[in-house]
Order: sequence, then C-alpha cells, then structure tokens
Amino acid sequence: WKGYLPEWLPFLGGDYFIFFKPVFNIADSAITIGVLSILLFYWDVFKD
Repeated sequence: WKGYLPEWLPFLGGDYFIFFKPVFNIADSAITIGVLSILLFYWDVFKD
C-alpha cells in the first residue's frame, strides 16, 4: 500500500507513505541464504 496518510494523524498527517519499500532483491537474498547456510552447516570446519 502506498499513498498519503490522513491529516488527522498527529506528526505524520499528510505525508507520503509506502508500507513496504523493498531493500533486498533476489541476488541479495540468495547471497544471504548462502552465507547463513554455510555458517549453519559447516560451522565445525571454521572452528579449526
């Protein structure tokens, strides 16, 4: 949802608002999942 907030909201009324602004794209998600899986499943390799 995106649009303008109602005027009756204190401090925020009338401001443009985007409910969810995506930060990551598919590549960023794949890198994050890859690093987390390496840390989760291969933790004993990094202990040495």
